[in-house]
Amino acid sequence: MSNKSFESIRESIINNPRYSDFVDLGDYYAEERGNSNQAYICYEQALYMCDNDSDREKITSKLEACKHSEGFNVHPTSFVILSYNAKEMMIDCLESIRNTCVPGSYEVVIIDNDSQDGIRDYLVEQKDIILRLNDYNTGFCVGSNQGARLANQENDLLFLNNDTVLMPYALFYLRLGLYESEDIGTSGPMSNWVYYPQRISGLEAKPAACEEVAKKISVPEKNPLKRVPWLMGFALLVKRQIWDTIGNHEERFLGGLHEDTEYGYRVCSAGFKNMVVTNSFIFHYGSVGFKKDMSAYYKKLEFNLGLLKEKVGFEPFPYEMVDNYMIDFVNPANIGDAKVLMLDCGVGMPLAYLEYKNPAVNAVGIDKRPDASRFSKGVANVLSIDIETQNIPLEDNSFDYILMPSGIDIYRNPKEVLSKLERLLKHGGKVVTRIPNHLRGSNILSILQGDLKVLNDGKNDALHYYLQDEVVQIFSSVGLNSVACLNFTWGLSAEENEKLETVKPYMSDKVSNQLNVVSHVMTFSKN
Repeated sequence: MSNKSFESIRESIINNPRYSDFVDLGDYYAEERGNSNQAYICYEQALYMCDNDSDREKITSKLEACKHSEGFNVHPTSFVILSYNAKEMMIDCLESIRNTCVPGSYEVVIIDNDSQDGIRDYLVEQKDIILRLNDYNTGFCVGSNQGARLANQENDLLFLNNDTVLMPYALFYLRLGLYESEDIGTSGPMSNWVYYPQRISGLEAKPAACEEVAKKISVPEKNPLKRVPWLMGFALLVKRQIWDTIGNHEERFLGGLHEDTEYGYRVCSAGFKNMVVTNSFIFHYGSVGFKKDMSAYYKKLEFNLGLLKEKVGFEPFPYEMVDNYMIDFVNPANIGDAKVLMLDCGVGMPLAYLEYKNPAVNAVGIDKRPDASRFSKGVANVLSIDIETQNIPLEDNSFDYILMPSGIDIYRNPKEVLSKLERLLKHGGKVVTRIPNHLRGSNILSILQGDLKVLNDGKNDALHYYLQDEVVQIFSSVGLNSVACLNFTWGLSAEENEKLETVKPYMSDKVSNQLNVVSHVMTFSKN
């Protein structure tokens, strides 16, 4: 075994990756992590890069040792790509696979859906692909399933859009992520054009512009995986066991819209995880086909959203769209192995984000929606409980933090809810909550014009409108004392300020001094 530490191996790969670095990385996974699958993938990469016959024999010996170790279950990858009237992009995609992936570790299956731009002639000449030429456009899901059936039935499946370009080591790190543990079912890369948990913002829509960013992130990391309820289907690596267990893509979905959402939730329901691999990068031009006919796109989107709700059993997106601002507010890096409880967490994405930021944290979530716990299996530990009407089956005096992103205005009896939560807190534990400033300037102007909807602050379930002083009193009544308040502000326009000047004489100083405050993030402590 190499005596090098993970940090020194990582540093060497950052500066100038050599085959010996990947041997060292394989030794690390084999000996330190006890993961022969990840070790095998590293040795495979090392063998591909090695030009020394003596060392090649040593690496081959390590590969064979992995194959005979307990728990070994690595499969090659079958790329499944749909081709439809994007000749240059299809060629670039295929070339990027050839240029960045280890020969023998993959095969390429291409389904052409009756392209008319000359790409079929090119594909027929390629001797290193498996090709099916359809005489009509089957659509994304049918074509993908066709490709899966043509692929080697032992292989993992990487469903890849043809408007993508693999960056160096993209497949390598995707596979390392997939084989991190047995309960991981799918993995997906970071990209420039993608759903936000996988997106790196601010990148140009050109492969060359993304190369430097891809190089920086494509290095070994001890904690490169983020749990999510689903991964975007533009580059989705599915473990063979999962594909065989939960089945094909749902073929009723039109185009490539939300079939990946439904598939991800099916993975979660089966008790497996979908993982974003933060050190893998695949460039994505994005929505090339959809941009040609936006009217047809919106019709497909409407149909697919209805089908998604039918398949999953509920509208999934409200369960996912939970801001992470409160997680960042408590500063995960500084809370050690704290035990954290979060309310209204949906399927647990903010909890997964918290544990990604600090793997030592023990996070638990509560959401009253009945499907939250069912679909959070692969994301976070979430309990489906209505804390107003049900007991909370958690140990008293056990939590360091309780996070309440929705505040207290959604509860009929907030004092009773806070009493239940107070019992769960350790002495010195903290509750962090967000309180909307219902009397901010823009709201006052809307109210004066007869619009009362603004008081809901975007929520439809607000039952009462508590002001900051009232919140402090309610928390204090159950033994939780205010220790900090951070105001989030938003500047008012010149026109808004001019209108407010006419009514300021009728305001108290407390109100007029906080017209630009959108919300308060308040911290309370159990003494």
